[in-house]
Amino acid sequence: MTGLDLKLKVVFRNRWIRFGGYYSTLLTRLWRSGAGYYEQRWMDERVVLTRGRSIRVKGGDLVDHSLKDIDWWTDKHNRYATRQMVDFINREHSLFAIDHRVDRNAHAQARWKRFLRNRVFAGAPLYLRSLLYFFYRYILRFGFLDGREGFLFHVLHGLWYFLLIDAKVDEARGYISEHGVDAFRDHLRRRHRIAL
Repeated sequence: MTGLDLKLKVVFRNRWIRFGGYYSTLLTRLWRSGAGYYEQRWMDERVVLTRGRSIRVKGGDLVDHSLKDIDWWTDKHNRYATRQMVDFINREHSLFAIDHRVDRNAHAQARWKRFLRNRVFAGAPLYLRSLLYFFYRYILRFGFLDGREGFLFHVLHGLWYFLLIDAKVDEARGYISEHGVDAFRDHLRRRHRIAL
């Protein structure tokens, strides 16, 4: 054993978001020195172990409980949506080398989620995929059981955030078709301070 996996427990507006599939997320957060690294991505980077394996800590959660206001939360997710857009556009235009080590070395859940994001979600039509993802989380994964705060979380995180990513991908594709990939790189650096 070289790493420990913890379940992600999100608390939004002082309510534990228990449903919608979110509480099943495992994250490797502790590992032996030299036995792991963070993959090179702009968003949703994972820890990949170079040797050994990780085990799940039973009864121990990694709690994400933001005490900041909704303006802070939406500003943060706006920046995250830009970073997600960069990862999606990179798969289309090879802006930088893709780190495939998660595909080979991460635990099964991380590989499965990456497959769903890169193959299923990325292959679906813009905007429709966001609506389907929200339906999946809120209806099929019982997000509606998270109450009023859960409704707000699932709408903001499961719908608004992914619609925002799609809008940014759509805008980036238009920019690239009009100005080219090199101009888009400059645009990312000037507008978003993202140097590829």
